[in-house]
Amino acid sequence: MDTVQRLEDLLGARNLSLRSISQMSNISYSTLKTARQKHTQLSVDTIEEICQTLDIPLWEFFRIKDGDK
Repeated sequence: MDTVQRLEDLLGARNLSLRSISQMSNISYSTLKTARQKHTQLSVDTIEEICQTLDIPLWEFFRIKDGDK
């Protein structure tokens, strides 16, 4: 799973940006931007912070929608 793409999908559904989630959480914008630019995955700690900020359970972040693989 591309964790950066999943984050962007979740943010898009809430009309939020990487910068806004950074400002709402304890995650630096440069961490998110670098992960997107270098096509790396987010750490579990970062994903947990995102889930807490978005008020979703961790399993929701990793949920695969029908038709996705």
